[in-house]
Amino acid sequence: MFVSTAAVLMTSCQEVLPCEAYKKRFFNKEVVEVVTDKGPEGNYFIITGFDPISHKKVVSDDLDGFYIWVKARMDVGDTLVKTKGNAAYLIKKKKINILIEICCENESDVLKTDTLRKNSK
Repeated sequence: MFVSTAAVLMTSCQEVLPCEAYKKRFFNKEVVEVVTDKGPEGNYFIITGFDPISHKKVVSDDLDGFYIWVKARMDVGDTLVKTKGNAAYLIKKKKINILIEICCENESDVLKTDTLRKNSK
C-alpha cells in the first residue's frame, strides 16, 4: 500500500521538508523494544516497553505525523525494531511482520507498508 505523507505531515503542524531531508531525520534512530504501552493518540510518539534481551525498561519518544502510521499498526506485545541508517520501522507480531518505510519517489513522500509473512515451522 502506498500513501502520500502530505496528509500525515499536515496533521503534524511541521514544516514540510523535501523528501530525502525528511527521510534522513529517521536515520540515526534505533530501537528494539517489546511494547507495553502505545502512549497517547495522535502524532506524539511515546512508546513504553522493554528490551527483549536485557528486559530493561525502554521509552521511545518523538513527534512526527509518520508515527501515526506506526502506532496504528502496532499492538501491546509486539516488538518494534528500528535500525540506524534507514527510514523503516519493523513491527514484529505473532504471525506476521509489518514493515513501514518512507520512500522518495518523484520527489514526493510515500509511506510504504508491507506485510511480511513469517515462515511456519
